[in-house]
Amino acid sequence: MDMLLDYPEYAIGYSIGVLVFGLFTHKAIKWFRPKDTEDEPLQSNSQNGLLADMILPSKCVKRRTSIFQTGSHSSIVSITEPPTSSSWRPVLVFANKKSGANQGDIVLRQCRRLLNPIQVHDLNDNDPSLTLMLSRFLPGTQFVIVICGGDGTVNWILTVIDSLNLPIQPLIAVMPIGTGNDLSNMLGWGYTFHDDSVEEFLTALRDASTIMIDRWRIDIRPSRRSFMSLADYTKQIFITNYFSIGCDALTALKFHEERERKPGIFTARILNRVFYAGYIVMDTLEKNCKNLHRETELFLDNEKVDLPELEGIMFLNIPFWGGGCQIWDEKLQNASQWKSLDPCDGKIEVIGLSSSFHMAQILAHMAEPIRLGQAEQVKLIIKCHVPAQSDGEPWQQEPCCIEIEPGKKVKLMRRATDN
Repeated sequence: MDMLLDYPEYAIGYSIGVLVFGLFTHKAIKWFRPKDTEDEPLQSNSQNGLLADMILPSKCVKRRTSIFQTGSHSSIVSITEPPTSSSWRPVLVFANKKSGANQGDIVLRQCRRLLNPIQVHDLNDNDPSLTLMLSRFLPGTQFVIVICGGDGTVNWILTVIDSLNLPIQPLIAVMPIGTGNDLSNMLGWGYTFHDDSVEEFLTALRDASTIMIDRWRIDIRPSRRSFMSLADYTKQIFITNYFSIGCDALTALKFHEERERKPGIFTARILNRVFYAGYIVMDTLEKNCKNLHRETELFLDNEKVDLPELEGIMFLNIPFWGGGCQIWDEKLQNASQWKSLDPCDGKIEVIGLSSSFHMAQILAHMAEPIRLGQAEQVKLIIKCHVPAQSDGEPWQQEPCCIEIEPGKKVKLMRRATDN
């Protein structure tokens, strides 16, 4: 200190150093410490009277916003004094803005205008469970979940809902903006969706009926255990529509891989169908899944099935497949000995495909599938590497043992038909 008094220039330098250090410390604290604002009402850009029974009012939602130097983060604190009308059922919308040649982005923007923005979730940005957890703030209220996408997106959201064990099972509606929309078609919502009919779709939910359908749990246990693994690894997936191995899955896998490499090409549904047909033709010539029946063993309700010559095996929970083909049709010639396909009877239907050419004939309504059986439990032993797919999501499967058993049921909304 005496030195500072004797040499004033040192004192000036010392003071500047203290000032710089203080400013830096203040800046750092401000940078890393959030500024919280509690019980701030969430503002909405929409108060649509026509959809009032579907909107979660802004005044009911309280949130906490943490403000950082790099941005802000908002979280819900509570939902208080919601509407008391018996017809009030809040809607949550889930869509990927990149789906359907960016049709998903149009749907998201329109839904944010029609509803409270907090009810609309972009699957491209966040985990869907974050929005689904809104229902925990209203444990006595039944929500309506609108899933905008194809069969793979629908199955993904349904699996997330199952894992959350929500207090009241929500009602599920499907808006068809994906590539494969078989479930949406079965429910009466069609295979395609027009951008200008979002409000019409939401309005139609009021008159929709509900049906229960099965979902199925699939356990996949590899036949060969890695020497690095200390325990058996079992992959578990769930399906809503169908599961297949062989030529059908191979076509889906080739389509998926090419779309991942060149996403700009697959921008229209009609073009997607052309590419899909092209891959069927290619495998008709190449026969990559030839002699699949020799590399698999199928057990239905613990009874082994004698397999004919096959290149594909499919397991159906709904009658529609392949973008519009009613593959399990009781009106077909050889269907009389089989029970009708009921998606809520606890049974899964099993069919075979003799080749990719046979699959193309079925899609063109020129041939019938090979019916292998109906069962409550399935065991499938695969002895080779083979393409597989579940609800349109394909992969290459190594030798394994697959077991298919009933999972949870789900309540879906069916569009009312005009009399």
